[in-house]
Amino acid sequence: MLRRKKILLSGLIMLGLGLVWDSRPVAADSVVVGTGTPASCNEAAFDAGLAQLFPGEQAPGGTLTFNCGPNPHTIVLTSQKFLHDGSVIDGGGKITLSGGNTTRIFWVSQQARVEIQRIILTNGNAQHSGAIFAEPNWSGEFTNLALNQVTIKHSQATTFGGGIGAQHTNLSLIDSLIEANRSSGSGGGVSFNTGNLTIRNSKFSTNKAETEGAGLEAWTANLDISQTNFELNELQGREHTDFGGGLVIQQSYGVFQGGRIWSNIAGQGGGIYLRGGSTIEFNASKIADNVAFNEGAGGYITANSSLTFKNGIIDQNLSAVAGGGIANQGGLLIERSTLTNNEALQSDGGALDNTGVAVLRYSTLAKNKAQRGAGLNNRPNSTLVIDRVTMTANNAEIAGGGIYHAGTLFTVDNSILTYNNAPAGAQCGYASQVPSMSFSMWSDGSCGTQTIDGNKPFTGPSLRPLGWYGGPTPTYLPLSHSASTDAGSCSSSAVTDQRGLAGFVGAACDMGAVESGSLWYQVALPMTIK
Repeated sequence: MLRRKKILLSGLIMLGLGLVWDSRPVAADSVVVGTGTPASCNEAAFDAGLAQLFPGEQAPGGTLTFNCGPNPHTIVLTSQKFLHDGSVIDGGGKITLSGGNTTRIFWVSQQARVEIQRIILTNGNAQHSGAIFAEPNWSGEFTNLALNQVTIKHSQATTFGGGIGAQHTNLSLIDSLIEANRSSGSGGGVSFNTGNLTIRNSKFSTNKAETEGAGLEAWTANLDISQTNFELNELQGREHTDFGGGLVIQQSYGVFQGGRIWSNIAGQGGGIYLRGGSTIEFNASKIADNVAFNEGAGGYITANSSLTFKNGIIDQNLSAVAGGGIANQGGLLIERSTLTNNEALQSDGGALDNTGVAVLRYSTLAKNKAQRGAGLNNRPNSTLVIDRVTMTANNAEIAGGGIYHAGTLFTVDNSILTYNNAPAGAQCGYASQVPSMSFSMWSDGSCGTQTIDGNKPFTGPSLRPLGWYGGPTPTYLPLSHSASTDAGSCSSSAVTDQRGLAGFVGAACDMGAVESGSLWYQVALPMTIK
């Protein structure tokens, strides 16, 4: 029952995602543990305080605080503590509860409404859910658990949820730290199964798991993650079946806003792994320095799952096999983003290895490396569309410095491929047919030699170095006399360029990700200085 994977039905999820609920009963008890000295704050006093809350004189639940003196204080527990009904545990920023590496710290009873705040929970130990377990009632109301300014660290579990295990629960983590927890199975930091999961201004760091989701494992979840970093989390397993160093997301949907997935390690999907029909949108985020011992160092998207990545950076991810930046088997949309310095060591797709359906718009791919398709690799029976993309300085060991095409469909519109390198097909390499090109420019004849459909073969634009020319991501800015200026085809999508600046300035739209005539200097300097 504890690992029961139920399909998330949006109608069952509580409305008001991300809101902090009022866990206090109308008539609530208030309990203070301790009388102002460290000696007065021990496990017996904590047990006595909880006994006052449940059932309570006025109503079950209430608020429990601590008065243990002016300095930080640790209470070592020998047994887990049960939280019921509507209750608040407030450590006041001074209290640490330790499981002593022998016990879980909190068991939150099914359908309870609990807030835990301003406290450190450490050294929990259990078969599952090392520090906190939120108990499900699969046929009843959701359990509600809110953590605010909570640190959960150095806790461990045998099966799942080294720090937290939560099922059929609405869980929120605000201004919290999930650090150095471990699971011998999955979900090193947090294992979550079914409900609303809200995470804001938090960090998942140095957590470890054996099989999946070293930082976070989320099943059938409605996700709202913002301003949160997943960093230095590591899967101990190195096979392709060991996936999701930072996060693994299964049968879930939601958003990831303004965070960083950095320096995580897994066999597959070093940063993030999407599976089971998940649909996730990233905005203004960075995926960087992740490692995969197989494929998809930055991210791995399985068939039937989809990722939208906007206004972000995918940088310096390293795969031992394919897909240094992203390995896509499902659906992928990358828009107004920059993919740089990603590498696939033994195979193809430095920035992107595509075996599904992928669309890239208003984006920059630079300095990526692979055997084939250092920028983009399109495999058999796959579809890849790029529009208003600048690809330069990518390097392939065998073929296709910019792109390599062996798929079903590959169209290139209003794009620049220049100064990419490979022994065969420096700009375009292909197994059977040249990609369909229109209103695009490449600096040799590898993508074709005819000047039809607005194309410019054997032509290199004049570009400023990769830098900050406005907007949230680095780009290449064409000089005013560049051959790409006013050489593109304008469409209804050309409202803004990669930077979010005007996409149609002058006689026509420019080729590539950036419109050279936009007044970038009005916004670039403050953003660069910051």
